[in-house]
Amino acid sequence: MELHMDDAEEIQDWAKALRLHTERSVPKASPKAVASPTSPSKDEVEELSEQADEECSLLRAKSQKLQQRIATLETLSDRREKQMKRLLKRLDGAMQMLEALEDMCGQQRKVISAQQQVPGGGCCGR
Repeated sequence: MELHMDDAEEIQDWAKALRLHTERSVPKASPKAVASPTSPSKDEVEELSEQADEECSLLRAKSQKLQQRIATLETLSDRREKQMKRLLKRLDGAMQMLEALEDMCGQQRKVISAQQQVPGGGCCGR
């Protein structure tokens, strides 16, 4: 289970819920349960409460670690996106140059074709 909590009130609510759940889930035949077989002893409740607090602390630490990882990945993503935009601009420029070159080649073909159709085959009147 992963929890991502930023609000102190939210954290307290979860800690209370965990404590209540762990208090209810204490086995009836627990060797520590001396006072009453149906309700947990004060020591058990304290131990369970400490476990719940420890779990909340661990979950908070894991959440912070995941948030740091997310921030790192977002930074990396932004950097890669900028690189991609730069590469796309270069590609667009190269495509425009190729189109211009293609147009020039087409014009040159027309000139060569026209020269071949003229009697004498040249441009200088030979």
